Amino acid sequence: MITIDTLKIDFPLSAIKSVNKSAKWQNINSADIGTGEIKYDYDFIDFQQLGLKRIEINRHKEKATLELSSKCLKENYFNLISRNTFEQMIKSVNDTGVINLDKNQIYDYADFRRADFCNNLIVENDVNLYFPQLLGISANDKYKLFRHNTKHNQGITIMGKQKSFKERMIFYNKMLDINKDKELLKEVRYSTLQNQFNNCLRIEQNSVQKARIRHYIGSQDTLFKTILESESAPNYMLLQKASTKFVSLDLFSEYSDLKLYEIEKRIGRETIIKKCNYDIELINEFISKKVKGNVSQYKTEYKEILAELNDKRGLTLLPKDNIYLNEILTKLKSA
Repeated sequence: MITIDTLKIDFPLSAIKSVNKSAKWQNINSADIGTGEIKYDYDFIDFQQLGLKRIEINRHKEKATLELSSKCLKENYFNLISRNTFEQMIKSVNDTGVINLDKNQIYDYADFRRADFCNNLIVENDVNLYFPQLLGISANDKYKLFRHNTKHNQGITIMGKQKSFKERMIFYNKMLDINKDKELLKEVRYSTLQNQFNNCLRIEQNSVQKARIRHYIGSQDTLFKTILESESAPNYMLLQKASTKFVSLDLFSEYSDLKLYEIEKRIGRETIIKKCNYDIELINEFISKKVKGNVSQYKTEYKEILAELNDKRGLTLLPKDNIYLNEILTKLKSA
């Protein structure tokens, strides 16, 4: 099911049941000095309520524009904007008293200009473990990654390098984000948000071009109804594409503090231990045959590495491909 955080939609004026003219509407207009032809003429109001951003009424073009985020759902924020929460979204707009919208007209005739496809994934491990693992996606040279690693911001941004269209996807610890969201915390109890978003990996894709929205939905149009009723999985599609050349993150996370020659040395020794079937006697025999002089230091170092490897073997070993990425892809595909 399609779920969206932030959206911007155009819709016909027929979808407006009534307008509160005493509200603080502002007008912006401009006309060509020479011809007098109207360039633009619209009324707008910036909402002062959670999640609601702006509505514009352009009588010259006979359309209106609404911009909002799923925060307008308040206690239902975790569920995002979808066909299941659509009516609550419309109610939040109508409850402002500024304007009254026809929900059926919006659903059938509104047209997307922006759709931030979003998923809230409750993951199996500590959410912060996923970010260093996701850095392996950088092996795909069509995308660049940025790591965010501060006290109040843990996450990854993936951006496409192509010039013809924009692709941007972010992964972050949503609970950390909520902890600093004063506006949200004024409206929704912290305990409610904590119960919903504990260990939540938030994934968002910013689609601000109609062509990209159509691409990820697999549709011929960007109508509200078409998008919300689609069974596509936009974030799964983009992550799968970005991670096509994914490499194991052992090299990036497990050896992050080592220099290249140290990594080469470490992996070489681990390989020898594995070739000796983790048998300390065989390892020591191999060392004795290959090293002239004092071998005690070598044996001590190999013994320490063997102990570390045996500790790992005592746990459920990670497969060569990345279980963190696989978990995310599986959850996104079925979301």
